[in-house]
Formats: sequence, structure tokens, C-alpha cells
Amino acid sequence: MKSPTTTRIPKESKAPADVWNISHPFGHHPLRMHAHLATSVVEQLPFAVLFLHGYKGYAEWGCWNLMADELAQSGISCFRLDFSGNGTTTDCPDAIVDLAAWSENNYTQEVRDALAAMREIVKAGMRVVLMGHSRGGGIATIAAATSKNTRFSCSGLILMASVSDFGARFPKQENLQAWKKTNRFEVQNQRTGETYHHQYSFYEDYLRHRRLLEIRQQAKRIECPVFLTHAEDDLAVSIEESKVLEKCFVQSNNVITQWMPGGGHVFGMREPWPKSRSMPKEMADLVSEIGHFVKCQC
Repeated sequence: MKSPTTTRIPKESKAPADVWNISHPFGHHPLRMHAHLATSVVEQLPFAVLFLHGYKGYAEWGCWNLMADELAQSGISCFRLDFSGNGTTTDCPDAIVDLAAWSENNYTQEVRDALAAMREIVKAGMRVVLMGHSRGGGIATIAAATSKNTRFSCSGLILMASVSDFGARFPKQENLQAWKKTNRFEVQNQRTGETYHHQYSFYEDYLRHRRLLEIRQQAKRIECPVFLTHAEDDLAVSIEESKVLEKCFVQSNNVITQWMPGGGHVFGMREPWPKSRSMPKEMADLVSEIGHFVKCQC
């Protein structure tokens, strides 16, 4: 099995994974995929899960690496993608440090990133199962629909606490006009206290590609099996958004839902996650269900 140019993650990083660096004509940085290749001597499936992180996130956030390790040990390869404009760098993969890249990022760019990563996985001889968390769930849905009927189309879609509408997340009325005037819409990272900002081009790009970025409409085009999960106590993205999406997958031959009573938006995780700790129970249980879905439904 061949892969793109591969380098090791720096020793201080959390994940014992190889990094696939993908060059493509878009984005601020080369795409990085943290590769956890299947290690099970009993079963190695032809599938690879491609994980897309959420807003203000990155591949090294929390214990996503432990999730990927667990899938690999069960025979399912897993790749954690860093979007090219998520603010991380090769030298600093576990923090948002490139604020210029972050401020210029947009939804369309993340769709391009996901499609480029899907192509690389297929070139390596594996079939893609897309998995997205929060904002990444919306991107995964769009990428799954966009790649439909191509040679790198996905074999399954897994949505974790997914959003269902990108347009609803933009400022309205006076706040939107202020953003246009100043070219600066500020958001705070509650964990670190840092302030980031979006350029107005983020909204302009959404308007130019609004048809592409309509998550609910794109969901109606998807035919592959879908696994939806959301915690009832999610305060960041309401579980109602996943329930809306469930009704949109009208062409899928199999839609499975798992509504969890607790765990919050990130299923019991937090950042930073202590290196010595295993996954929280909510995430461990969820990974087991995801593995079963990939093996039995995809």
C-alpha cells in the first residue's frame, strides 16, 4: 500500500501516527492527515475512516487520536485531517497559531480539503467512510454528496453532533453590517481566552457558493449508509439539528441513529486530554458502535 510523502509527528505530540502531507493548489498549508493504519492481524478491512474536525478544532484536539487508534486496532484504518486553514502548523499541530490562515478560512475551502484527502485515500487502495464532528459533520455531508458517482465516492457517512445549517451561524442585520465595515468578526476561544476573527470574505464566499453549502439539501442526495449520533445534553449544537438531518437522508438505504443521554458536545472529552488517560466512557462506547457500523453496514 503506497502513500504520499510521510513524516513522523514530532516526539512531543500526542498521537503515534504517521503524517501524510498532501500538496494541493488551495489553502494556506499543505494538508496533513494523521494516519492510523489498521493493525489487527485478524481483520484488516478495505475501508478507511476520514475524520473531519469541527469549529476552532484540529486533528490533535482532545483524544481524537485515541479514537483513531481504537478503530485501527479493530481493523479499520483511520485518518484525522487538519483543514489547511485551521490555524495549526507542521511545527505546532496542537494549537491555533496561524491566525491569518484561520481568519481567511471558509466552508468552501474545507470542502476542497476533504475532497483532496478522499482522493489520496482512494489512491492508496482504500474506500472512504467520512466522519465529521460538529462543523466537520456539515463539511462531511457536502463532500459525500459532491463525490457521489465518482471513483472516490464514500461508502458510509458518520455524523457526530453535526450542524445542519451553515447560513444560520452568521451574524444578522446590524452585526452583519458592522462586520462588512470593519472586515472583522471576533470570536473567543473560551478555553484559552484567545480572540480570533473572521474576515468578511468568509461570508462572501458562503453567498457565492450557497447552493453547494446547503447541508440539508446535500443530505437529500446521499445514498450510502449513514450513522447519526448526538448527545441530548449538547449545549453547543442542539440535538434537534441531527434530528432534522435524519429526515433529510431520504435516498440513503440505511440511516442509523444513536441519541446519547450525556457526554455533551464532545462526548466526554476536553482539551488538553491527559496522555495517561484512556477515552471517556461516552466516547469509548461510541467508537465501538462506529466500528460495528463500518464493518456491518458499509
